[in-house]
Amino acid sequence: GDALLVSDDLYLREIDPMYAEYMAGSLRRSLRYTVNRGGMIAKRGFSSIGVRSIAYQDFVGEEKQTLHRPGEAWATLDGDVGGIGYVVGGEFTRFERRRGADGLRLDTSATVSRDLTPRSPIMSNIWLRGKVSGYQLDQTSVRAERDDDGDVNDPNDDVDTGDEVDELDDYAGRAVAETGVDLRTAFGREFGLPDNALSAAVVGAPAAELDRPVRPTMLHMLEPFTGLRFTTSGDEDQVPLYDEYDRIDDRTTFTYGVAQRFLFRSDPDAQREERARLSIAQTYNLEQKVIEDHFSDIDLSMGIKPIGGVSVSGLTSYNPGASDLTGAIGELSVGELSIPYLMPEGASVDVVYRFVRGGEAETDTDLDDLETLEGRALFQLTPRLALGLNGRYDFPGSQFVESGGGFRITSACDCWAIDLGVIDRVNPDETQVRLAVQLKGLGGFGSSALDYQTPGLAGVEHG
Repeated sequence: GDALLVSDDLYLREIDPMYAEYMAGSLRRSLRYTVNRGGMIAKRGFSSIGVRSIAYQDFVGEEKQTLHRPGEAWATLDGDVGGIGYVVGGEFTRFERRRGADGLRLDTSATVSRDLTPRSPIMSNIWLRGKVSGYQLDQTSVRAERDDDGDVNDPNDDVDTGDEVDELDDYAGRAVAETGVDLRTAFGREFGLPDNALSAAVVGAPAAELDRPVRPTMLHMLEPFTGLRFTTSGDEDQVPLYDEYDRIDDRTTFTYGVAQRFLFRSDPDAQREERARLSIAQTYNLEQKVIEDHFSDIDLSMGIKPIGGVSVSGLTSYNPGASDLTGAIGELSVGELSIPYLMPEGASVDVVYRFVRGGEAETDTDLDDLETLEGRALFQLTPRLALGLNGRYDFPGSQFVESGGGFRITSACDCWAIDLGVIDRVNPDETQVRLAVQLKGLGGFGSSALDYQTPGLAGVEHG
């Protein structure tokens, strides 16, 4: 949902104009700001405490609604008592912004879980978790605002008219609770594979071991699963606009599906390695309808690692009620590539295709769809010099909405690295020159044009 909302203002306008304006502003603030975080953490066993401070600097223009957290303190603890696992935690935050509600927030949360069928072929777990948020507000008046020229991209145009439209309480709170039961079992059978070079490559046997008998095997696991969960929450009318996760709907859902896993090993003494996974799942919402139906989309996912350094994964969502493909994502990651004129195994490539079906309000519904192809590549030219390229292509707009690249220089001792490059964007329309310095073991500063991160590429890792 977040990836969809922040990708295109068109989606935002189709969903909810007021929420769209807020999310679009939140996105702009996250793109245009430099953020500084500092803190300290102390750990002992499975417990930890910490303090931190988060502040933003605006180098583009004044933004009065940006949320600063000059002081936060938190603590967590998890353990087990009588077979019941628990996690408890709390967080105390001071939040400030130039316009809007300032104040304090106290969050407390707890989760307990228990295995219902130990030493049984059926793995079952019951759990309960809850969260209580309390607020103390310095300012409780909500005043009307207007925009001088209608340009929502110019934060300096927002003017406070002084008209009070609402009054919040000095103190406010909200609670959210969720409970559920998860069931899973597994069936497995091991198969012998032919004793040849192809099998050895699939199971990952080193080439040096091909001169001895290789006895590769494949374990096929079939894992049905199901889960029932119930969520309830308190009233949010008096809760200030603080974080997106304050909005949690009440629901009762039943999820069911089946997964398949394929694990390989070179011989009986070797450790098994998962090379492929397939799954299909659907959720039934007992209380609400999704596209005029209580059934959710059917989600089909797969992940394959055929050989070392290569992985392919994907997710497809199909809505049977609407007979429509609602979304899909495909990822290809290839590392340790050997290319002529480059260092051996010195190239890596990540490519992600994303599609999300849009609404039906536009005259041309194809323009309402989200369809992008994004990628990044790194080429090790010499032991101390690398070239990086990246970009994101938008199919409905038939253009690159982001593109760029740069160079990475690494020291001979491998103790520091410098990234220098350029990123060109369409929205916002700007060209950025990025510099990043990384000190191994100590940290770094700056922004890299080579470590290209988008909602699609953020989770891709080689292999």
